[in-house]
Amino acid sequence: CNQACSSASSTDIHVDDYASAQKSIAIAASRLTDEQMVRRIKEKNDYY
Repeated sequence: CNQACSSASSTDIHVDDYASAQKSIAIAASRLTDEQMVRRIKEKNDYY
């Protein structure tokens, strides 16, 4: 059982790592788009 159990737990860890990585990527992407939106709004305000 040792090998099977250890491989199962390691895949769980990999899945967690992957999920957290995806989350951080999504958060970073949304932050980036937020900044772009803010910049565009500021540019529009400066323009008018």
